[in-house]
Parts: sequence; C-alpha cells; structure tokens
Amino acid sequence: RARFAAGVQGYNRTRGWWAVDDDGSYYPMQHPVTGESVKGHYCSNPGHNHRLPSTVIQPKSIDGTFICNASTPIANAIACPDLRVSDSKRCQGCRDVDGDACMTVYCFHSLLGNEMHWLPSRFLQRWWNSSTWSTHDPSVASALTTIERGKTNWCPAMNASRPENKKHLLATYDQCNGPMGAHWDRWSADFWKKWQGDHEIVNYGPLYASLPMHRTTVLREPFSWLMSKFFWHGYHVRVGGYKNCTDIAEASRSNYPEYGWGTRFALEYMFYLCGDDCMNRYEKGEITVAEIEAQAEYNLRYSFSVVGFLEQSPQFHQMVSTRVSYINMLLNPEVMGKSHSTGKRKEDMIACREKFKEPEFQQSFIDASPEIAAMVRLHQVAQEVNAFQYEELKKCPGTMVSDEIELQQEEPEQ
Repeated sequence: RARFAAGVQGYNRTRGWWAVDDDGSYYPMQHPVTGESVKGHYCSNPGHNHRLPSTVIQPKSIDGTFICNASTPIANAIACPDLRVSDSKRCQGCRDVDGDACMTVYCFHSLLGNEMHWLPSRFLQRWWNSSTWSTHDPSVASALTTIERGKTNWCPAMNASRPENKKHLLATYDQCNGPMGAHWDRWSADFWKKWQGDHEIVNYGPLYASLPMHRTTVLREPFSWLMSKFFWHGYHVRVGGYKNCTDIAEASRSNYPEYGWGTRFALEYMFYLCGDDCMNRYEKGEITVAEIEAQAEYNLRYSFSVVGFLEQSPQFHQMVSTRVSYINMLLNPEVMGKSHSTGKRKEDMIACREKFKEPEFQQSFIDASPEIAAMVRLHQVAQEVNAFQYEELKKCPGTMVSDEIELQQEEPEQ
C-alpha cells in the first residue's frame, strides 16, 4: 500500500505515506465523462464489508462489518449500499456519493466485488446503461437511481432512503435491506442463468470484468500463505487450544462451519479472487468449491489489470507503472510500509516453515483437502496470467518492465 501511496506527483508527506491530506500530492488522471485533466487521490480502506447476519466466516474485519443478506453483485449494490454517505467520510476523489466518476486509487483488505457497495450511484448507472445487459431488463437501471442520497423511493415500504449509519441500517433492515436483497438475488439468479444459457455453473465474473476500473492483486505462494496465517492467527498457542501445524487431518476438516484452519484459510484465499458475492453464497449453501474456483479463475484471467506476487514485488511495481498511466510506483523509493511479522522466528515457526516447503508434505495436504487443492490450482492460473501480462507489457511503448529487474529473493516475513 505504501508503494501505491508513493506513486504520485508532488509527494511530500510529513506524517507518513498514509496521510493523504498532508501534501497536496495527486495522480494525473483524466475524467472519464468530461475528458478533463483531474487530480486523483490515494485512499486506504474505503468501505465496510457486508456479511450475512449469521456469518461465521467473517463476523469481524479490520475495515468494519455490517449485516447484508444479499449474495449477488447487483443485489449488493442496490440492497446494501455503503453507509459512508457523508462527503467527509468518503475518500478524496470519490466524495460525491452520487457522482459519475471515482478518481481514486484504493488499497484495502476487502474481497473483489466490495466496490459494488461504495461506488457512486451515477457511476454504477453509467456502467449498467452502457452494458449489453441493460437492453434486456430496465429494472436494474431504475433501481440504481434509488441509491442516490436522500431518495426515499429506495425503500417504499418505509419511505426510506439508503442508510447512512448503523442505527439507520438496523432500523430499516427487516423491511428494506433484507427483502430487497432477497428480491434482487432472485432476479440475478434468473437473469444470469438465461444470459449464460442455463450453464451449470453461475459465474458473475463477466459482470465484475465489465466494470470500468483497474484492479490489481498481489498473491502469495499458497503454502507460505497457510503457514503465515497459522501463526498470525495464533493457532499454535490460543485458538481452540494448541494445534500442530503438520496435523493435516485437523487442518483439512471440511465440515462447515467447524472446518479446520487450513480449509478456512484456503477458502479465504479463494474468496479474495472469487468476489464479495461468493462468501455469502457459500454460507447460504448456494455455491460449491468447484464453482468458487471457476469464478475465481475467470476473474484472474479477465478482471485484473495486473496480477503479481509478493515474492516478486519489484516486478509488480514495474507492471502496474506500465499498465496504469497515472501511477508510477518507481517514484519515491524510500517510502516503504512496515512488515507484518508474527514475531521472532522461534523453533516451532522455523520447523513449520521448513516442513511446508517439502513437496511430499504439500502433496499430502493437497490430497486431503479439496479447498487447498483448488487454491493451489488458482495460484498456477495466476502464474500463467502474470507471465502473459509480463510479456505483453514488455512490448508497450515506454514500458517500465525489464528482464534486468532484480527480483526480490528473500522470503517475506511470516
């Protein structure tokens, strides 16, 4: 996140890279509607997460979590719009909740698709009206106008506008958010099956890919991710008693919701790529691991402008700087974020780390867990996408991608 924050013009922040109001720095952007040159801004953690009232997968999150029973992208946008409506609570470049553009670079911990909750209402209207889907049913276009601030036809049952705080959300949920989410989920399921030609797997990836925005993601080698999450979340000392990181049977339990820690983190890895809708659909029993993998694979191939790897961060910086004209992640190289270490590398951490590198151990984990096997396959897809994008960007005029790049060889902090 620090490198994105540093990739601006006029960087001069005295309080730290996160102090976006500190120095007047900006990204040189072009307004998508007017064509005018405008100043874009950096933002960290732009919106809340929205989960089922009964969620066991993510009842809390660093960005804040609010209830939402919707489990499809369109339903998320209409029934569960973000509570940050006031201009003062929204990020620079995207402060107009009813705007037709969002001139902002966001970095956050949320899943792909979280943007459906916080993108400005007229941005979403402009996107939907320009899509091929809009010609088949005018109801979505009409409903998207109701999420504009203060419009009481958002919820006719209570003559209420979209919620602007938690108290408002709880007061309207039973008559507004809840029924609206169910209605638009049914609409989405019916519409998408017809659009896909009754394909066996419902895949909302094309909808995400069609949004006019750049997305990037940085992935970590799957077993390094698992081992790091095991210690970061304290499974070795406190969560449900001591657990051995090499106990594959314990880690790979798939009996939801009491599944093993390995299954839990493999699913989390896939949800980040599959989308915000996937977590809620999974908790409702509406999507299988195979369907999660299919949508995540589609998103990797078509919904991300740049796919990179933590172990090759300098390469990722060059690829983003070439793909996205208004970001130069090679500027201000002294600006770095803090490492997220789980502490000193004690003997048990070192032993686990070495064990998780063994091919035989990894294969035993893959054989025992469909979720971990799917996660590994998705990482292989990401490698394919990264290699294709890398070769593509090398051919761009003025490219910053070079085979001479010195890739990061040391392993990330655990």
